Amino acid sequence: MSDKARLARRTDPDASHIAAGRDSATRRTNEEIVLALVRRYPGRSSRSLWLRLPEGQRAVIDRAEVHRRLSDARNKGLVHNGPRSDTCLDSGRKELTWHPGPKPESVTQKTLEFAATPAWQQTKPR
Repeated sequence: MSDKARLARRTDPDASHIAAGRDSATRRTNEEIVLALVRRYPGRSSRSLWLRLPEGQRAVIDRAEVHRRLSDARNKGLVHNGPRSDTCLDSGRKELTWHPGPKPESVTQKTLEFAATPAWQQTKPR
């Protein structure tokens, strides 16, 4: 399903479909801008990333838009969040932080114990 299809239903008026096509291009552009920010400044909150936009772009892309594009990118596996207790590198507060790339596989204690057990004794971790 395309972005345009999600923004306007089949039963919506033609004007909605035209706007959805226009909005879809804007969304892609904003997502590219936000992805570039995450790559350049990993470990920052959406607010911190927004503040790093040039002054002129901040007038066009508000903080909520940055957060929405980050959420879209996370759903596509392009970015991931840091741990819940992560501290923003700019504010020093515990905030939801963003990092480039898909979320790395989590390593649990059971996985570590499984890896340290001799092969003949291993049973799959649950």
